Amino acid sequence: MANPTPPYYVTTSPNMGLQIPAAGSTPGPEWFAAIINSLNIIDAHNHSIGEGVQVNQDGLFFTGPVPFEDQALTEVQYLQFIPSTVSSLYSVFVNGVDLYYYDGNGNTVQLTSGGAVNATSSGIISGTATASFVGPVLVVNAAATTPANIEVGSVFLGNNSAGSYYYEVSPPGAMGAPIGPLTLPTFPSGTKLLTLTSTGTMAASTGVDGTSITGLGGTLAVGPQTQAATITNTTYTANTGTTLTTITGSSLTITATGRPVYLQAAFDIGGTLFSSSSADCLLAVLRGSTRVDCKLVQVAGGQGHSAGDVVFGFFDPTPGTGSVTYNFQASGGVNCTGPGASLTTTAFTF
Repeated sequence: MANPTPPYYVTTSPNMGLQIPAAGSTPGPEWFAAIINSLNIIDAHNHSIGEGVQVNQDGLFFTGPVPFEDQALTEVQYLQFIPSTVSSLYSVFVNGVDLYYYDGNGNTVQLTSGGAVNATSSGIISGTATASFVGPVLVVNAAATTPANIEVGSVFLGNNSAGSYYYEVSPPGAMGAPIGPLTLPTFPSGTKLLTLTSTGTMAASTGVDGTSITGLGGTLAVGPQTQAATITNTTYTANTGTTLTTITGSSLTITATGRPVYLQAAFDIGGTLFSSSSADCLLAVLRGSTRVDCKLVQVAGGQGHSAGDVVFGFFDPTPGTGSVTYNFQASGGVNCTGPGASLTTTAFTF
């Protein structure tokens, strides 16, 4: 602005405050003072506000790297890269169409790939715990060689092949408290039954030996334990009364396991069996002194069985455990006679 007061007649520039003397009006000493003051202002200016006209983008032209003297670049709207190859440490750059970082050890780290973040993980680390892929296997360790636990919901198991279906393994629903752990057994030496206790311990100790346990085409069944007593060339005297009488030599003893017992009386008839005309013919089985089953095999006056084989079956649902003795009884005219006549009694425990 102009200074109208004589004898100076000096104006001040708007951007830097330079003192500008008026030609022909400013006396010599004031002229020189204004010039010297302005030169000092010019020498110290930095183009900040009040220190000269601010430099716009058209006033900048770089021919090399521009150092920021360890200062931050702030209030940047965006950065636009030109594809290049960079070998300067700690540098972000674009090569081709993807973004890279050249780290402090000289490693080129690709940050994007195919229009997305290049998120391939080399592992997750927390203290000594790690989770990482070793080939196609995810390995989770609590320490270098110590496996860690995994807390998950359901687990989906699939075949190691493309397009595999999945098998879902889930915990029981509505758990009111923690359950487990479920402890798996080691592989047994042969085929065993798998048992599970209330505390979650599995065991494979009961063998499938074909005697006590039998495997039938993938279905487990209890195999028979057989004990037999055989009487050969024996005549059973006719008993025309109604009292059941023990058949001599028909007794057999087994070791019961608490499971049901099937008993069988097989007659090989040499003559006539059950020929009474005055009383019903009965067969029964005693366990000790307890009658456990009884059959009507012929009514009084009926036609008797002639030569051939005749088999009768009986059932004891509650034999108990331990040593058990069975005896067969008959009444009403059991009369097994003739060459080769015999009786075989057998017990099957299941």
